[in-house]
Amino acid sequence: MLVTGLPAAQEPPRVAPGGSPTAAQRRLLEGWAPGTYDAAPELFRMAFDGVTARLSLLQLSDPENGEVLGAALDLVESVEPLDRQPVTGDAPATLRLAVTLAAGARDRLRRSAEFERVSDGAPGRIEFLHAGPPAIRISTDAAGARAEIAVVTR
Repeated sequence: MLVTGLPAAQEPPRVAPGGSPTAAQRRLLEGWAPGTYDAAPELFRMAFDGVTARLSLLQLSDPENGEVLGAALDLVESVEPLDRQPVTGDAPATLRLAVTLAAGARDRLRRSAEFERVSDGAPGRIEFLHAGPPAIRISTDAAGARAEIAVVTR
C-alpha cells in the first residue's frame, strides 16, 4: 500500500513485503519475542510500517527558540503488544498504532510547531494533530505514557 502525501520520489523507506524492519523500527520492537512481527496480521504490519515511516520523516521544532526536538518517531519508546493494538477493517484509510511514549514525549508535542493540541478526549486524554499531509493524530492517555497514533492515508 502506498501512503499518500508525498510525491513518489519522496516516499519514506518501507518494509518490503517479506522484508525486515529498519533499525529504527526494530528498536520499537525490542521487547517482542523473535518472529512475532513476522507472524503478525498483515493489517498490523501495514499500520506499523506506515505510521513509523511517516513519524521518521517529521522533524519537530520549538517555534519560540528554534530548538530541534528530534524526529516525531523519537516520541515513541516502543510498540504495544498485538493484543493492545486498535482493531481495524480491511484496507483502512487511517493507519492506527498503539505505542508506549518516550519520557517527555507529551511535553515535546506540546512545544512543537508541527503539532497542535486540538482537544481533550476522554478524561485525561490529550490529542495533538499534525495537519499534514499526511494528517497525523496522537491521542495520549492521562499519564502521557501511552498513545494511539493515527495516520490518514487517503
